Amino acid sequence: MLARHPTVRTGRLGVRLRLVMAGCFVAACAGGGRPPVEIALDAPEPTPLRPGDARSAEASDGCELQATELTRRVQLALAPGGKPFVEVSRARTITVRLESDGVMAVTLDAGGITLSGFADPDETPLYPAAPLVLAGTVVPLGWADLRFAGAGPEGIEISLAPDALPAFVTGLDEAPLKGTARCEALTLSPGAFPVAAAIGRPVLGVKLLEGEAVLLGPSPQGDAGLTLWPDPDDRPSVHVLERGIGKTRIAWVLDEAVLVGWVDDEHLVATEARPRVPVPHRTSSVAPTVRAPTRLSCPKPVPVMAEVDGAARFIGHVDAGRVLGIEIDDSGEGFLLGVDGASFHPYSYSEMRIVVRDLVGCVARD
Repeated sequence: MLARHPTVRTGRLGVRLRLVMAGCFVAACAGGGRPPVEIALDAPEPTPLRPGDARSAEASDGCELQATELTRRVQLALAPGGKPFVEVSRARTITVRLESDGVMAVTLDAGGITLSGFADPDETPLYPAAPLVLAGTVVPLGWADLRFAGAGPEGIEISLAPDALPAFVTGLDEAPLKGTARCEALTLSPGAFPVAAAIGRPVLGVKLLEGEAVLLGPSPQGDAGLTLWPDPDDRPSVHVLERGIGKTRIAWVLDEAVLVGWVDDEHLVATEARPRVPVPHRTSSVAPTVRAPTRLSCPKPVPVMAEVDGAARFIGHVDAGRVLGIEIDDSGEGFLLGVDGASFHPYSYSEMRIVVRDLVGCVARD
């Protein structure tokens, strides 16, 4: 654990940079080139990582997903379930590892800075890459938020986000709609398959659904899994998939999922209307980039540590050649203020740290 040194901070933009420049450092200098920054190597040594501080991406179980963009902001913590130290709004690449104990380990390139940490599964959605069935009757659409719960011998344990289904669809109990999926059936990017794929079979016709407390079950003879409360003043149209004795298998397309199951024929009325088709939607992360007020660029990657509540570990690095803003306080500790073009936002209670000796050879930038 890193020792905390008292500092007098004037805010993230009030930079006090203790850099000793080798040679002249003014525009009028002969040659016009920027000399390297000479760093006083009297900063305290960082505490080395202990085994187990970071989880291995080569674990034998779990699932690894990759994407080239974020669909919403991601918060990273030093440990599973811990307080986040940074929020990332955009990324060039992101890798998420779903581990057997329900831990979600994340590594991402936020635009010149690579960060790693642990995300909250309840705040970091997954999406189905292919149709999958939850609780026997619910097929999430390609943009529906899924929640990661763990990994077991039958696959990745997931559930549908609590607010994904409208109020007129209720379960027979209060448990979330759960299921398992193969790793390849999950993705970090929404909209992987069309609505027709979620319905899954040829449509025989269209009916209107009516009645109170319509029971929807996964089989004609089995127990119901959901209760449907269609609006009597605006009866929804549903697809007819299969006909049985006294029951019909239907598909009701909602905004986030398709409900597929068997209902009693008495709840179906003939119609010429066509079922509605939801419009795919997704969330976009757009945030202003970070410009650091006092900046350097370095010929090699600069390791970055994060500290929250006295606990610290290395969480990534700034890419070689990127322009970074730093602050070095009176005790010789270095703080990362920002990286040009990157989209990360440290929390007020966290510190993003650098080791001063890692800045040897860096060049000051305007």
